Amino acid sequence: MTNKKAAAPDKWMGARDAAQVLSDKHKRPIPPKYVRRLSQRKNQPVRSKVVGDRVLYHRDDIGAATIKQRAATDANPDERA
Repeated sequence: MTNKKAAAPDKWMGARDAAQVLSDKHKRPIPPKYVRRLSQRKNQPVRSKVVGDRVLYHRDDIGAATIKQRAATDANPDERA
């Protein structure tokens, strides 16, 4: 009989791989640091687990994550009025 955790190592990925998946999905660069923030948010967090000195993120949660693009800010905010 196989162990469930050992049978599905492909369900988890590192921050760099998760960032690459999100970058491909959203057609813009997403840094690995942002993936770490996704796991800490309260609304729809990305599941994570610590293995040794690495943090792994659940592949299904990364695929389901939605990231809104920030509104572009003007160089000079005084000209808005």
